[in-house]
Amino acid sequence: MGTGLLCLLIGVRALFTWNQGGAKLIFAASLVYLMGTFGVTLIFNVPLNRRLASTTDPAQTIAFWPNYLAAWTIWNHIRTAAAVLSAVLFTCGLCRR
Repeated sequence: MGTGLLCLLIGVRALFTWNQGGAKLIFAASLVYLMGTFGVTLIFNVPLNRRLASTTDPAQTIAFWPNYLAAWTIWNHIRTAAAVLSAVLFTCGLCRR
């Protein structure tokens, strides 16, 4: 959660330095991270984890597992891609300062 908070702070700061070099890229990087990693985790992965944890019947767990694994893996790949894109954008933004 610390990285999300830091991205929020840096993104807000970029709004106040909008005309300086790299500010737009840093703002975009913050948004990509917040929506693509933190947001996806909260909206998709955590509910999937909770649903899996709440199944008490082993038969239900076994039946749910293939759906869980497919959905969780897709969203995890999206989180990873967002984190990589965010890192690239931050790097490009910092190089323009």
